Amino acid sequence: MERRFSSETVDKAVVYLIDHRLLDDEAFSSHWISSRERRRPKGSRALKQELRQLGVDQNIIEGALEGIDEETNAGNAGRKLASRLVNQDCSFEEFRRKVGAHLQRRGFAYGLVSETVNSLWSELKSD
Repeated sequence: MERRFSSETVDKAVVYLIDHRLLDDEAFSSHWISSRERRRPKGSRALKQELRQLGVDQNIIEGALEGIDEETNAGNAGRKLASRLVNQDCSFEEFRRKVGAHLQRRGFAYGLVSETVNSLWSELKSD
């Protein structure tokens, strides 16, 4: 493969990017997580995997995940589906199965999934 840039040019470019905080894994990770929390909440397991696949160092990932509120994220991630299922008048078993599977696919731990399913059921059935 033909190199288009010399090693010196690449090194200078990397130093420039780091100096101007354009190549910053910590900032990137924090932004990635906050974006996920707003748009498409996921559990810490799924977020870890995504960031690892993007090449972020494990220590940086752990630091970025420290402030995550998984309970809120799980509730937000399941609320739309849960609301639709309650409006369709489905049984608790069907609700538990569908919402639980949805949350597990999003990387939330089983115990949190179970709590969230029960909480959403109670919240939406009381309305």
